[in-house]
Amino acid sequence: MKLELLHVSKYYRNIKALNNISIEFESGKITTIFGPAGSGKTTLLKIIAGLEKPDNGKVIFGGRDITFLPPHQREVAFVFQTYGLFPHLTVYDNIAFPLKVSKKYSQSEIDRRVKEVAEMLKISDVLQKYPAQLSGGQRQRVAIARALVKDSKILLLDEPLTNLDYKIRESMRGELRKILARSSDKVVIYTTPDPIEALSIGDYVGILIFGNLLQFGETMSIYNNPRNITVAQFFSYPPMNMFSGSLYYENGSWILSIPEINTSIKLSEKVIRLDTSFKTKSVDVVVGIKPRDLTLYFSSEEYEKSKRNGLIALNGIVITSEVLGSETLVHVRINEKSRISILIPELRPIELEVPVIVAFNPLNIYIFDKKSGDLMYSPYQEF
Repeated sequence: MKLELLHVSKYYRNIKALNNISIEFESGKITTIFGPAGSGKTTLLKIIAGLEKPDNGKVIFGGRDITFLPPHQREVAFVFQTYGLFPHLTVYDNIAFPLKVSKKYSQSEIDRRVKEVAEMLKISDVLQKYPAQLSGGQRQRVAIARALVKDSKILLLDEPLTNLDYKIRESMRGELRKILARSSDKVVIYTTPDPIEALSIGDYVGILIFGNLLQFGETMSIYNNPRNITVAQFFSYPPMNMFSGSLYYENGSWILSIPEINTSIKLSEKVIRLDTSFKTKSVDVVVGIKPRDLTLYFSSEEYEKSKRNGLIALNGIVITSEVLGSETLVHVRINEKSRISILIPELRPIELEVPVIVAFNPLNIYIFDKKSGDLMYSPYQEF
């Protein structure tokens, strides 16, 4: 079955929480809604669940208009960011609660379902405990179990991993993906402010930025081909390096000038497809380079050993570094005004204030029109 939002808008006084949102969700696919805090993700889920009413637009499920249908008639299960467990009930009774209140199931059927979902989520050993006796990860599993135990057609998860510490969150991403993938008969919608979660869990992603749906499609396709600068800045981890530049045509080639990092790059016409009228003028652009597409060398000898033809090399000084899970993000000063970040796929100590060489393949850059913000070139575009 299919869930559709058609031109949905929601206002809170003078604040537009959702602006003319049209999106389609398919059963059997996991769709993540990605965006920073305050972008309208929770509001969107509440409208789908019937907890909020849109000011404009419709919610259609299975061809039926459910915009003003009360929540209990929508076949929706909701996992809240704050778990929403009953502190006076055991884990078993928390999971069984929606089955008991529906009064449609025998005690033996309730028992079977609770034990089945508890085993799937690896919480069988805590069924007789109370929420206060559980870890954060266990509480979240209980909340998910309570949602999965129902015969719901729509499963909504509102930032379910946000309150967990990093290590538990990292381990649960893969597990949650497997668990949700079993819900082949459900529409599954998962909100997150974390691009890594969106990439790990979603088949599809909607980029919702401050009430506006900027892009929707297959997750990796959007990650590789962000529609504009805003999507590229938000849906990138670590954040994409951005530099102002200009693009002009000279002697049969496009020249990309990036003065912020003291670099000019010659690009073939196969790479840049612009109307011939642009050949008579310069185009202001923004150049993006993902930190994982940069390589860091700590000596000229190291660089020369592994140097490949066509690489662009920048000289810089290490100013700081930070650990991101099992990777290291290094920040380098290229000149007095410009900084660049490089992701090293390992944990390693980084000495500060040492000279380094930062290298990249010019075919791995992104180019955006500075005026419109639209993507002009990506390494993954098909021509």
